[in-house]
Amino acid sequence: MILSAGLTILLGLAAALLITGPGVFVYWAKEVIPHFLVLSGREVYYNQGIMGFVSRIFGDIGTRKYLTAAISAFLILVTSRLTLIKKKEDLGLSLFIITLLLVDTLSWQHHFVWLIFPIITLGYYVAKSKKVWPGLLLVLAYLLVSWNLKNPESFSEFPKSLILSHTFYGTFTLYLLNIYFLKKQKIT
Repeated sequence: MILSAGLTILLGLAAALLITGPGVFVYWAKEVIPHFLVLSGREVYYNQGIMGFVSRIFGDIGTRKYLTAAISAFLILVTSRLTLIKKKEDLGLSLFIITLLLVDTLSWQHHFVWLIFPIITLGYYVAKSKKVWPGLLLVLAYLLVSWNLKNPESFSEFPKSLILSHTFYGTFTLYLLNIYFLKKQKIT
């Protein structure tokens, strides 16, 4: 899966380079990438990844940067290790989608439509498990992800600002549920 994704990206970049030339890549490197490196303003309600969650707790840019990087690196390592060991493609892809949404520094709420596949996949495993608690967690995660506050400004002060991370909580619940089902799989 990782090799196929990497090759697809490399082929796409090579084709774009042949068609447009290097000017587009130079422009992108000089004008677009620097905007992604600015970490202020990440606490905005619509940013629901790790960076948004951490930014709602810590005002210091340095703390945001290093804590987010550490948490993201940990989640990526856990995700990579589990998907390489367990060889369960549907749960592996589901976990990668969830992880990408969590570690993106600007995960806007509308990006979380990508959770449709993980929710369906986890729903299948919840039904197969015949246990109540995973189903309740899945429903809770869905409700948290799909909820939208009409007046987020009224929750701008800490600790009320933690309510603004409801999509993050739901996504992280899906992450933990996905890990639970991956760990239950036999190593193949």
